[in-house]
Amino acid sequence: STLLEQAFIKDGKISVAQYLKSVDKDLAPVDFKRVTLNQE
Repeated sequence: STLLEQAFIKDGKISVAQYLKSVDKDLAPVDFKRVTLNQE
């Protein structure tokens, strides 16, 4: 998934997928939420 390949916000040197694997090899996302800081 493209979202998993994004840079992890707290450490831009790794992807979201890499972060998840570093926490627990079996950890996997089940849902994504979109967050925006801009007023629409």
